[in-house]
Amino acid sequence: MTAEDHRTRLIGQIAGILRDDCVPAEARDAGLTFIAWLARRMPGEGPSQAGVCEMKLRARQQDAGCRTARLLGFRIR
Repeated sequence: MTAEDHRTRLIGQIAGILRDDCVPAEARDAGLTFIAWLARRMPGEGPSQAGVCEMKLRARQQDAGCRTARLLGFRIR
């Protein structure tokens, strides 16, 4: 089992425990903080590309809309 597998399994186990209603708020906060720490990239791991293409497309569409509005004489804030 790789380090990534261990990390993923541990995050899942902690999340499962935190779903229990009788976990105190302080313990839940600590668990969520630890999950966030575990979820950070490993050395040598590149940044996630999740959502990048969608945001680039949205930015291009917004930019095209602004250019069209300027050509038509509308003021863009």
